[in-house]
Amino acid sequence: MVVEKKDNIDGFYIVSYIIITIVLGFAFFLFFINLYHMNEVNTKYIKSDEELVVSQDIKKEISIIESKLNDVDLDLYVDKDNYELLSDTATRLNSCVNILKDEKLYNSMDKKEMSMLDIYKFQEDYENIIVNECLVKQLYGISNFNNKENVMNKFIKSNVDTILTDVSYVKNNLLNNSSYYFTTNSAKINVFDLNKESYYQIISSYRKSVNFVDMITDWYINALGGN
Repeated sequence: MVVEKKDNIDGFYIVSYIIITIVLGFAFFLFFINLYHMNEVNTKYIKSDEELVVSQDIKKEISIIESKLNDVDLDLYVDKDNYELLSDTATRLNSCVNILKDEKLYNSMDKKEMSMLDIYKFQEDYENIIVNECLVKQLYGISNFNNKENVMNKFIKSNVDTILTDVSYVKNNLLNNSSYYFTTNSAKINVFDLNKESYYQIISSYRKSVNFVDMITDWYINALGGN
């Protein structure tokens, strides 16, 4: 009876040791996986000189839009029936220009090297600041001057929806990049390529947004009779 009880206790300890070993082994496995992912996320994408030039071009395009708006004197507009609507449009466009010049976005564009985390933050800033605050919050509110077919509204919403699709694609790509294996040269190359592609998509969408605001600005100036 005593021997049987001792065997049961020994069996209990053996099972306990096995469970503890498995748990510790799994914990170490997760620890090394997290170390790998930390290394993966810190893989740097180095921009080419051409890409840095693109960033400067975007800034110049924003400055040109700002100059166009500053050159317009709304008080000289003779059709007072649309004055309130035009004034609201001018306010929204000027707000958009200030949003397009956001310091965080400019800093991201100016970086020579960017990690996956940097690019993810760049994407989030671009979506939250430009897409949501400028395109959706400001431009969605602009109505067509004749107030009949709302052609401009349809044009704006169509373009904003396209840009929203762009940024969603990038975000999903970055979030879905979960590779649970140990670091290899091939894995590093894949991460580098993903960073490069994601940055290219964001900067292309950024430029598309700037061009879109420029088109709305030209439309607004033409509505004033090219004033």
